[in-house]
Amino acid sequence: MESRRKRAASLLLAMCENAFYSGVLFGWPFLTQILIKEGYFSYLCNESGGNFTTSFITSTPGIFSTAASHEITNPTVCQAQTERLNLIYSLSTVCNTLWCFVAGYIFDKHGTWVCKAVSTSFILTSFVLLGKSSDNNQQLIYPAAFCLSSCSAVYMANNQFANLFQKARSTITSILGGFYVSSAFAFWLFSLAHAKGIPLSTLCYVYAIPAVLFFFAFFFLSPRTQIPYPLPQDFKFGLKVSAPGRSHRKRERSGKKGEHHVVKKKIPRLQIRSPLASLLYLTNCFQFTVMCLRNFFIIGTFGAWMQSIGGDEIDNLTTGFGVISTAGALTIPFTGLVDDLMSKYYRTKVINNPQLTRLKSANTFTLFACCIGTLLSLCVAIPSTTLQYVTFALLPPARLICFSCAYIQVSVLYPAKHVGKLAGFMFAMGGFASLLQVPLFRFVLHSCSGDFTVVNLLFLTLNLLTLVNPVMHFLTHDKVACVLDLTETELQVALDP
Repeated sequence: MESRRKRAASLLLAMCENAFYSGVLFGWPFLTQILIKEGYFSYLCNESGGNFTTSFITSTPGIFSTAASHEITNPTVCQAQTERLNLIYSLSTVCNTLWCFVAGYIFDKHGTWVCKAVSTSFILTSFVLLGKSSDNNQQLIYPAAFCLSSCSAVYMANNQFANLFQKARSTITSILGGFYVSSAFAFWLFSLAHAKGIPLSTLCYVYAIPAVLFFFAFFFLSPRTQIPYPLPQDFKFGLKVSAPGRSHRKRERSGKKGEHHVVKKKIPRLQIRSPLASLLYLTNCFQFTVMCLRNFFIIGTFGAWMQSIGGDEIDNLTTGFGVISTAGALTIPFTGLVDDLMSKYYRTKVINNPQLTRLKSANTFTLFACCIGTLLSLCVAIPSTTLQYVTFALLPPARLICFSCAYIQVSVLYPAKHVGKLAGFMFAMGGFASLLQVPLFRFVLHSCSGDFTVVNLLFLTLNLLTLVNPVMHFLTHDKVACVLDLTETELQVALDP
């Protein structure tokens, strides 16, 4: 009973930390509202000599409107100011995905506690720098945004707590991901509080306090290294549980050396020795890159996009975006439920082959992810204000599936000791690709006069091409299952040069 309570407390703590910090960068449109009201980079408007437009997020009316919010004079922004804020966000998204690679290495090499210590340090630094910044020292926004991008390491470290509940592992993973994408509510609440006169610095300092509490709580409710999958029956974790000693590791290495007499088998296999050159890995990277760029481009250009289609409905659309983003934790678990149902279905269809069951389940989830991404791009491409509420509802699950699908495929295809690095490398590729949103946004502003139609159709085409990935997986899952059906000893011998 004590173990169950401890596991439930660990999961609850992971959910809370995900909700507070892991995806806070996704609330950038609301932070942009605050920065514009504070006059950040307004000097660019004087230097550019015109091209002024009305601010795209001027207030937050509707059920959250107050008299104070309507008394604020609508600020004006220019294209240069908008492009500068978009540039900062683009650089942050690159750092966000690159940090996943670094965090994956730290997580694989040093375990949970070290990864938590590093991520907490960056969280505290980001909010302190953001609180210290102002229109006079606005250059602090750059390092603050860089540190905010490191919050993705929180999600990577907390995702493993789903291993404590093996029967509902995918559902819990999706719930954790739901809190990850709904953490965009932080800056939405910041914008509501800022509209009532609370300074940005006060909001940042207060919001940084829970990070310290989460950090110390995890010493008691998380393992020093990692939570394995499948979970051993005698697995224990916490501050009083010591890590495996040197003598234990020596016995493990000596045991492995004694097992190397196993005869090598000539087997059909995926290019598992060089996964970066594997065709399946490259198609996974392509799917992740397209979906990642689609999601980041929507968030980074949210204001200009709303201005191009919203008209008088901009305020209502902005409020709807904030509410639906906050409710993401309630709508996303169905993605994990789909994966669990697929696993249960294939267990009844595929007998005595658990590897093939996991592969088929993961491949079906990949197809589901491609369909969600394509549907999102289709809704964005249709210039209807009513339909954009559907877009807002699809954005949180699409954002989560973008990362979870990539992680699931890598964890199924490759050895556990390389999962963090391979997933991080894939995230890094998506990060570099997200730099494309800067020239794409410039193309929309200067060549298309603010019309997003051409870019939206381009993204729709790319999303349709991502369907190649699940097709490739379905065509090769029998061959891959032959590789994954090996024992650990056979696999190690097969991988030795």
